[in-house]
Amino acid sequence: MSADVVSGYAEALLAIATAEGNAETVGRELFAVAEAIDANDELQSTLTNAGLPASRRQQIVEDLL
Repeated sequence: MSADVVSGYAEALLAIATAEGNAETVGRELFAVAEAIDANDELQSTLTNAGLPASRRQQIVEDLL
């Protein structure tokens, strides 16, 4: 995924969270997820495994959230 696409998603997420008054909470939650991924080599490997269906990787992230 290109940096422009990622930036677009990030900006949209921030706009929605801000509009709903949840920007601080969303920021904390995203930070916690990033820390969990950074701290777990197996999780990193699973989420970057192109051989694993995107739907499965998405479900793993949703379960973390």
